[in-house]
Amino acid sequence: MQASDHQLQQAGNALGDLLVEQGKTIATAESCTGGWVAKILTDRAGSSAYTMAGLVTYSNEAKQAILGVQAQALAEHGAVSEPVVRQMVTGALRAAGVDVAVAISGVAGPGGGSADKPVGTVWFAWGTGPDNIQASLQHFDGDRDQVRRQSVLYVLQGVTEFLRNAVMFFAKAGVGLCQRLCFNTVQIYRKTLDASGVIALILLLVPTNIEVRQLRQTRVR
Repeated sequence: MQASDHQLQQAGNALGDLLVEQGKTIATAESCTGGWVAKILTDRAGSSAYTMAGLVTYSNEAKQAILGVQAQALAEHGAVSEPVVRQMVTGALRAAGVDVAVAISGVAGPGGGSADKPVGTVWFAWGTGPDNIQASLQHFDGDRDQVRRQSVLYVLQGVTEFLRNAVMFFAKAGVGLCQRLCFNTVQIYRKTLDASGVIALILLLVPTNIEVRQLRQTRVR
């Protein structure tokens, strides 16, 4: 996967547009990318409306002191691991007071790799709270710059998809709720209304196509 400056800028702008649309704020917790994700987000004028903090926690000590990563997680799993990036997300959310946070920890190279975690191994996580965090493991090819570029692009695109899917989930849930309420209401009144009354009640309760589209576009805050 290539990651040119133009691709990074496009991905950053797409995420910025979505954050503005949804009225959300973001913080980054980065290790191997050294603040590159925050840099891409803040390259855009007006990004202070949604980018609240960029935390570069390169050392294990910084991960513990700034993000509250547990020493046990670092000792048992290492800095490049799922438990650690999940805790990085939770720590960034708490430290910055934002709606969504992302975390990256990996082996960018050229040294530092191992048999279990070769150069190009990168763990990612993003989420809105302890119970809503997604984590992902990727293995990238290339030199240090290429691994870091691909990592930045991956996280920008990943959190954008995450936020879009969240909107669709709540929109579908809302439409389903309307349908269930309509059915239950008709069942209650069907014995007391004639056929024309039931039809009128259904027309009153069932959302129109326009209303459904509006519901799907509702911002999740």
